[in-house]
Amino acid sequence: MFSVICGITPTSRFLLMEQLTVWLHALETLILSMTSMVCAVYVPDIVCGDFDSADEELLDHHRSTQGVAVHHTPDQNYTDFHKSLQVLVTHMSVHPQSKVDEVFVLGAFGGRVDQYFANVNVLHSVQATVPLPIYLLDDINLTWLLRSGQHIIDVCSGLEGDWCGLVPVGSTCESVTTSGLHWDLEGDRMEFGGLISTSNRLATPTPHSVSVSCSHALLWCIGINTSSISRGEQSST
Repeated sequence: MFSVICGITPTSRFLLMEQLTVWLHALETLILSMTSMVCAVYVPDIVCGDFDSADEELLDHHRSTQGVAVHHTPDQNYTDFHKSLQVLVTHMSVHPQSKVDEVFVLGAFGGRVDQYFANVNVLHSVQATVPLPIYLLDDINLTWLLRSGQHIIDVCSGLEGDWCGLVPVGSTCESVTTSGLHWDLEGDRMEFGGLISTSNRLATPTPHSVSVSCSHALLWCIGINTSSISRGEQSST
């Protein structure tokens, strides 16, 4: 597990933090309530960001923790999310033994439309520099960028919500063909001001996967079935 806290959010393989101060306070509570052996599992590898709203005492805790690298990245021309990906790429080049397969960004939508578009812009901007799938998610949404080409998306976890969508990013997508959706596309052209596929849903009966063939980058969005998660939590108690 490789984890990073930045001015944005946590994840499984690469962990980004949306609300640094909130996460640090949660981590402090975790530290106080767990044994040192178990707590070590949750210590991040890197903490990065501009730290404009971070608690200095909690930052000092990470600075003094062995194995945690704290990077101050004050450049305001880039978001903390973007800078954290730059830190990740640098880390991977310096430490090739670090195995990072994918990036999860929790709390990626921030409750603000401008922050959502900023994060989507980052996905589009780093296509050539970050050769990893990057997933943006919160409690009800999951989104990632589909680069030009063929994609098979598994949709048989039982956690899929009742809506999904495909949205062009950065430029017109000249041709999109799908299977497994209620409203499939057949070589359609997608662009803002024209066709975009929102409020779509999975086909009935629910397929095991959705296939997407696209000439240019598209944003795949799907809802998360929170009731399934709640039932799973209840059955495990």
